[in-house]
Amino acid sequence: MLVSLPKVHGIYCCNISMSKMTWLNVGGQADVLFKPRDIEDLICLIKNTELPINVIGATSNIIVRDSGIRGITVKLGKEFAYIKCKSNNSIVAGGAALLSNLAYFAGEQKISGLEFLAGIPGTVGGGIEMNAGAYGSDIASVVHSIKAVNLEDRNLYEFLSEEMGYVYRGHSLNGQWIFVEAEFKGVSSEYEIILRRLKEIIE
Repeated sequence: MLVSLPKVHGIYCCNISMSKMTWLNVGGQADVLFKPRDIEDLICLIKNTELPINVIGATSNIIVRDSGIRGITVKLGKEFAYIKCKSNNSIVAGGAALLSNLAYFAGEQKISGLEFLAGIPGTVGGGIEMNAGAYGSDIASVVHSIKAVNLEDRNLYEFLSEEMGYVYRGHSLNGQWIFVEAEFKGVSSEYEIILRRLKEIIE
């Protein structure tokens, strides 16, 4: 690209073929792919560019057109793939954490309620965006709070689940958002019971 890009701590990659990054192996080039180091780095980019910004997750449910993606495409990397346990059957996960990893981590912590996530091929951020669900449960039923960056006013917000206005496969927030972290709540259970349920879902 001929335009200058903001100075950041993360990684820029230019003219990336999306056919090598998506599950369906199709699509043209993204002008710029950006992987931020942390939330502050992401906000720095957004506040210092006028280029259009798109965001992708695991790319399991998108098709990129042959003409590619203009502007900057944000992909949260390993820095946002953390999963850690809090007190009272709560788990905090970054937006890039895989939903399946979250389900198995919860099982290892003897926390039940997130088993349905094992069969969903996506990330926490994408799951929050579309209220991903399966087997009678969805994100809205297990997420407690959410951190997100707004692409219009370029600020970081935190929402409780009820503030999201969740509907079937979506939410009611206005504008464009990048979901960077979420806290999930489950209930205590026995590991063997959770593992059996995980195996049933995968089968």
